[in-house]
Amino acid sequence: MYRHRFNCMTVACEVILHGVMDDHAKSIVAAIEANTRRLETKYNFHNPYSWLSRVINQRQIADVPVDAETWKILSHVKSYTAYTGELFDITVGTLKQANTAETPEQHASQVAELRQYMGDRVWSLDDDCLRFTNAHCQFDLGGVVKEYAVDDAVRILKQYPMSGALINFGGDIYVYGKKESGDPFRVGIKNPKNPAEPLCMVKIENKGLTTSGHYERQRKIAGEAHSHIIGDIDRRILSVTVVTDTVLESGIYSTALTMDPRLEIPAGAARLFIDDQLEIHQSLASS
Repeated sequence: MYRHRFNCMTVACEVILHGVMDDHAKSIVAAIEANTRRLETKYNFHNPYSWLSRVINQRQIADVPVDAETWKILSHVKSYTAYTGELFDITVGTLKQANTAETPEQHASQVAELRQYMGDRVWSLDDDCLRFTNAHCQFDLGGVVKEYAVDDAVRILKQYPMSGALINFGGDIYVYGKKESGDPFRVGIKNPKNPAEPLCMVKIENKGLTTSGHYERQRKIAGEAHSHIIGDIDRRILSVTVVTDTVLESGIYSTALTMDPRLEIPAGAARLFIDDQLEIHQSLASS
């Protein structure tokens, strides 16, 4: 087994490889770390000098030419977002212009004004261009890029022979193959009331897993704590875990299901809910 850890995108990142030659392992993890840092630099919403900020969010034109990688990411987001009824919405970056409000009342007023510039209808992809209907809309890919980085890491490691791998970027996880022993990987699902310990374990193979929970990160608006998930949250559900073929797809659905647990997502997506009584509701087998 070969293990590599680094910090990026504000989280701890870990790559575990099984059944791979040491020379290959070093090349794999070096390429994964370099690519992850590249994506962080390119799509960082909070850095005014990032490509995302300069080219998209500070744009002076309605039609923005985009590279092939950005087009691929946004086309996937567009498709998956349709399943969520816009509960997941990268134009939420527009609302963060209201974060400077000094009172909750000012914040609510600013948010109400900004919402008209948001939503799936205000942006589209046309050939190699990203087209906007207004100048105020901003993208925040915070719920996209880390997940995409895991999927891109899988693309890198699949170029080398190995028995299996586990990639974990701050709880966004992809499991490829099995351990060198032939045993499956087991992934722990956090106890929302005590995140230091797992509430249950699940076995997955060649799938991406994400967990969303409003208990994890808080932001302050006018001195009041709010969930990092912007939207109307069903607070009876403390966390939602989703497993699909990609981490990006799982991440979008788990975020949306945190806001509406009744949301219908594709039949092949497995889900696990943990409620405020720590009861588990699932279509995903635990072990």
